[in-house]
Amino acid sequence: MLNPSPPLPGAGGGGAHLPQGFRPTSVLMHLLNSDHLYNFVC
Repeated sequence: MLNPSPPLPGAGGGGAHLPQGFRPTSVLMHLLNSDHLYNFVC
């Protein structure tokens, strides 16, 4: 929530604040369920 646009894996230093069990699909699902994303798109 604090980061409206989290860096993609391999973007460079983006994995520092990501959980060890990081999964691109989990991030996508989180963004799909994030009200902030809806506010940004809409």
